[in-house]
Amino acid sequence: DAPTDAPTPAPRCAGMRVCVEDGSTHADAVMSVLPGATVTFSPSKSSMYQTFADGFCNVIAGDQFDVAESVVRGAGTFSGDYETDDSGGKFHTRDSLAMVTRDDDLLWSDFVNWVLQALLAAEEKGLTADSKSSLGETDVFGEEYSNMFDAAIRAVGNYGEMYERNLTPIVPRTTINQINGDGEFGGLIFSHPFGSTDAKGPRPAEGGTIQAIVDRGRLRCGITRRAGFAEFDSERQTWYGLDVDYCRALSAALFDGVHSTIVFTNLPATERFLALARGDVDVLSRITTVTLARDVSEPASGEGFSFSPPNFYDGLSFGGLPPYGECADNLDTSGQCEGLKICVNDGTTFLKKLQEMLAQRYIKPMPTGEASVHGLSSGECNAIAGGVQDVSEGSVKGSSGGLGPDEPYEVGSRRFSKDPLALVTKQNDPQWSAFVYWVVASTFYAEENGITQADADKRMPAVELFGPLYMRMFKDAVLAVGNYGEIYERNIESLVPRSGLNLLNTDPFGPQHYPLPGI
Repeated sequence: DAPTDAPTPAPRCAGMRVCVEDGSTHADAVMSVLPGATVTFSPSKSSMYQTFADGFCNVIAGDQFDVAESVVRGAGTFSGDYETDDSGGKFHTRDSLAMVTRDDDLLWSDFVNWVLQALLAAEEKGLTADSKSSLGETDVFGEEYSNMFDAAIRAVGNYGEMYERNLTPIVPRTTINQINGDGEFGGLIFSHPFGSTDAKGPRPAEGGTIQAIVDRGRLRCGITRRAGFAEFDSERQTWYGLDVDYCRALSAALFDGVHSTIVFTNLPATERFLALARGDVDVLSRITTVTLARDVSEPASGEGFSFSPPNFYDGLSFGGLPPYGECADNLDTSGQCEGLKICVNDGTTFLKKLQEMLAQRYIKPMPTGEASVHGLSSGECNAIAGGVQDVSEGSVKGSSGGLGPDEPYEVGSRRFSKDPLALVTKQNDPQWSAFVYWVVASTFYAEENGITQADADKRMPAVELFGPLYMRMFKDAVLAVGNYGEIYERNIESLVPRSGLNLLNTDPFGPQHYPLPGI
């Protein structure tokens, strides 16, 4: 428990000698956390524990399981006095542990990921190894794996059962390792650690998407017109919104800080995946939900896709003319609600969910989200379904062709689905998918560390993981559009005040596990 916020250890800790496993994220961090200490880098965990037992070091650096007393004593011959900081000790790194697969077998990577998602989903739904209930069948990996999720749960139980059986005897389950399903316990905006920013990676692959974009001189970004996410200023002849800002961040990261080298394509929901699969656009930045089917084998295109970290957590909501907004929110079609007619954007997860809840005669699919809003004023429907921003009063009354400012309108209070929205890339170019993923993550990192558009040039890290030409990619992305909080405040705050899952998850951390929809 020696202080670690001084340039050198305090006098009582001057003899500190630290053992750490070489090649771990802790090895990368320990020198900056304890700059004045003597550090021994051990080739393995067993070697680290033996070195500690032999007295060559008096401190072990590692994760909470590495340093647990029962593990240290059970690993070797150490029998002396031992202490851990049990008084709310500080974590000096952020280590999001995961299973790892090669990126040249995309189907296997998806398979592994969705088995993990099933373990989390089972806990969220209260299904255990002994449950007679089921997560249901899936055909995305083929008929022979239709019962894969239930088979996994029967074999090992849900995530909570696995944790209780294997880890609780060592370290009780902490809050960050619990399920966060609806934002009641805080946000999910969380940047995974960058690791060693000194590491050098390969240049853009020959024939890959990054090189094609640079050779073309333009990023092709698929968007959809939606209040707060992508709107067009006819006077300035420019697009703006949260989705647009992420296109601009990518442009800046690719083109040395120039955030305007973009061709925007306004895509309806029914065409978006086909356009990406054909190569008409390089990336979708247009309110798209991450789901099992879309990740593995999206029905319209027959292809799987890669997703960035979600940059907006949404859910099916209702609004409408009184009393139909309340009717829809209560799923009531009786009495005065008998005439309920709900407009909803075709080709979306919202339509699919709505069809599960109400008979088709109460539903009117519309070609776009804008058309759904227009349906209220034209009389085609008396309620609308969509994301929380879609049905907000500001969106419905601020839209051209929407309701007038004085017309009655009511918004429901419930959310009926989980819709984590993310950027989407083709799955066959892992380097480009990773580029997009980490540009999005960099805006989260910036907000977590108090880095803004004004000081990003000095404070965002330089990286060479995509080659020396992209050392400034994180700096230029945040310089162009700001951190996540700035992006949200500029585009969404007036429609949907920031709350729940769209908040940062920072120390003290709230639950971070979030089973993705589709299981």
